[in-house]
Amino acid sequence: MDALLASVALYAAAKLRSSERIAEGGGHAHDSAIRSDARRELRACASRVAALLAKESTRLCARIDARGASNALWALATLASFGGNVDVAGVGERERRDATRALVGALNGRPELRAAFNARDAANALWGCAKARVGLSDDATTQLASAIGSVPQGGASAPEGGGANAVEASMALWALASMRGDGTIDARSARLAATGIVRRLAESVKSFTVTRGATINTGEVDQHRVVANASWAAAKLSEREGTGAKVPGPRDGDDDLAESDADFDAAATGLLRRFASAAVEAGPAFQLESPRAAAQLVAALRPSLLSLAACVGTHRDDDSYVDDDVVAATTILANRGLQSCFARGREEMEKEARGTRANAGANGATEKGKKQHPESIQKPSSDDLAAFCEAAEALRGLGVGNRIDAGNFRSAVCAACTGDATARLGWRAAGRLEHCVFSVLGLGAVAATVTARVSGSQRGQFEGAGPSADDVAAAERLLRRGAAAAETANDTRLAMETAAADVLLAAPDFTGPVGTPVGTPVVVRRTRTLAPVARAPVVAVFVAAVVALARSDRRGRRPRAEVVPGQQRGFHAGCVVAELVVVVEIVVLG
Repeated sequence: MDALLASVALYAAAKLRSSERIAEGGGHAHDSAIRSDARRELRACASRVAALLAKESTRLCARIDARGASNALWALATLASFGGNVDVAGVGERERRDATRALVGALNGRPELRAAFNARDAANALWGCAKARVGLSDDATTQLASAIGSVPQGGASAPEGGGANAVEASMALWALASMRGDGTIDARSARLAATGIVRRLAESVKSFTVTRGATINTGEVDQHRVVANASWAAAKLSEREGTGAKVPGPRDGDDDLAESDADFDAAATGLLRRFASAAVEAGPAFQLESPRAAAQLVAALRPSLLSLAACVGTHRDDDSYVDDDVVAATTILANRGLQSCFARGREEMEKEARGTRANAGANGATEKGKKQHPESIQKPSSDDLAAFCEAAEALRGLGVGNRIDAGNFRSAVCAACTGDATARLGWRAAGRLEHCVFSVLGLGAVAATVTARVSGSQRGQFEGAGPSADDVAAAERLLRRGAAAAETANDTRLAMETAAADVLLAAPDFTGPVGTPVGTPVVVRRTRTLAPVARAPVVAVFVAAVVALARSDRRGRRPRAEVVPGQQRGFHAGCVVAELVVVVEIVVLG
């Protein structure tokens, strides 16, 4: 098998695995068994091809072309995204990892290979590396990003002119932001590589047209996916180390680095403004169809509000920010987002969208082939609600919190507390909401109980008047649901600890806590080693490692427990990790 056939085989396997013909769930039991057999056979074939690619990397990867490397990286990441279960996964973990490293090694070591990448191949390669959590060299990252950020010749539109379209550019931005968050590439290198892509994406969205009463129309482009990925990536890449927010002005005393950061910030801000303008003009249907995209956009705009609030604190006589485009757009999007979080609000938004559609048709403004109403109504998640509430809190910090509809705010919070608390509201989202609700409703610092008590006849407002009885009731309801969610999370943690202890205590020759530490430490993350500590209870040790793995959704990371090379079996029972401190913090907060 040569390199071309290997890449084609992996690409075909990924496409087949993604098809509905062998997808999980549904159908007759006999059909389900057939699909299960097909998945197993496909996994075995893909694993053999990946193993061959890794084993013969010197021969195969030295001859692979740009399209083959791109397709193989994309396919390996796609196959791995189906999970680790033998019946679910599309490729073996060890084979995928080895093949991905071989391909990345070829990209890092062959400049002529990188130079042959076009925009689509570069976007797929970056996405595959990000999903696999394998970083490229700075030169490789910059060169692939340049292929995506290049302007098409003669002003032609992508892909005819060779430039990236909106989906490809947003994929690449997401990949760079993910690798930056994972630490596989340097933050400044990621921003430098992303600047050209952001500008390219901003140019491509200039052609975004809006159908009145409907949604952003980008032809064949999935606009919701573009807005969600690019907004999240722009916000992530704009963060400064240790702050989580934008920090204006020179940094580190390096004018060149400060200038490059300023270039990225300017490009990202311009892109987000264009997204916001198009989303506002689109009307309520945009948020009804994709609350996730709307929430990501609002969350990306929030740092700009915080920066404005900081400026207001030093220049109190300057109120020009009130008419700022970002403030106006965020206000509209946050209000619509809050309204979409409860059933009555969604019904009103749908009527508004359909009414605008009827008016547009009566005026002869309806264009053939364009969507004039929401095709599907989706409920925002608790994380989406938290993003809208945090935007409302930022607007309150600017002194324009009265632009947020208080009734919609309370209704959205109460809706999140309705039904099954474990399914509707997790403890992380509950914590975010508690801070926002106490701040926006003027209830003071976050506490376990609401101390503010007012008469039911007093009208609650975000500015001026004190909290109403409805405000207090909404906050108390949220606190109860948050406590229930935290209790559920705590029970899950205790169950994991108990199961881990049972496994350890059932191990042969186990005698309980150890004394002098011996053996080799375990690596829970590639960048962190567990330090041996004398007299550490073995149960606490294993619990720390298990909790570290369970917290895999934090900041998009997937920590893995790996044995240090040279260690034959098990792990050091006298190891304690800082993750245990995090567990204690969770218990206290709960």
